[in-house]
Amino acid sequence: MVAIRATDLGVSFGGVSVLRGITLDIAEGEIHGLVGENGAGKSTLGKVLGGYYQATTGGMEVFGQPATPWNPRAALARGVTLMHQELQQVPALTVAQNVFLVIEDKRFGILRNTEKQRLAGLMAASGFDLDPDAVASSLSIADRQKIEILRALARDAKLIVMDEPTSSQAKDEVAHLHDRVRARADGRTVIYVSHFLDDILAVSDRVTVLRHGDRVLTALAATLTKGDIMSAILGDSNTEKPFSNNPLSGDPAMALEMSGLINATLRNVSLTLRTGEIVGLIGLVGSGTQRDCPCHHWRRPQHGHDSLRRASCNA
Repeated sequence: MVAIRATDLGVSFGGVSVLRGITLDIAEGEIHGLVGENGAGKSTLGKVLGGYYQATTGGMEVFGQPATPWNPRAALARGVTLMHQELQQVPALTVAQNVFLVIEDKRFGILRNTEKQRLAGLMAASGFDLDPDAVASSLSIADRQKIEILRALARDAKLIVMDEPTSSQAKDEVAHLHDRVRARADGRTVIYVSHFLDDILAVSDRVTVLRHGDRVLTALAATLTKGDIMSAILGDSNTEKPFSNNPLSGDPAMALEMSGLINATLRNVSLTLRTGEIVGLIGLVGSGTQRDCPCHHWRRPQHGHDSLRRASCNA
């Protein structure tokens, strides 16, 4: 049986075409990898499937029935849920409350407060370990991403769209999630959106590549290599181009200079980057190589009107 059938699907925003003529079948029970460059339309397609965006042209069937009307509530009623790349949480609520938000256990309209017990079973199955009483705003980005994964699993959906589920996860946590996905997540269909081609090839039955809003490839994962996927993504058979190994000559222009930056994670960090350089940033999750907390301002340790600031996030 076909879980999702999209026919000539198109999406435009303000007259700008984002997806064009997407025709695609997602088989029930399969893991379908979805890849493409930034801006290729992956997340847009996922949000159309999850009911958050409406198609401008074309149509869609879900488990054999027309997807009309189609919105997040209708999608969930049909067994389709979306694990957002962007965090969709209430910062002031606990982990357990966020995971089961709007699907709380009720009797005669009264909450039964069983979320922590339900979460314990869900975490045991997924391999994640979070404090159910921790407030979401106090957690790192990696842990808040786990909440998104647990929320998707908690919906007991027949089809889950996972949009970049491992972008902030440690290696062992990625392995746990992949084990769960490969086990078909208790019989579910999974659409797995990711930039990590090794992950896509490791878990997918089939892979679809989007490029500039067009579907350019759908094939069995077992028949593809990373080179094949990169060629489809870039539209160029020559996917590997050598980077010059000549040392920088002369005095290259300064591209970026940071001095004495601190926030809740970093202490007195200074960094310079010159034109033509590649500078690697490495560290464990939480070490500060990526934005772990969206609610803190950057600042210089010294006082003055030239303090470097970063706008606070409203996640």
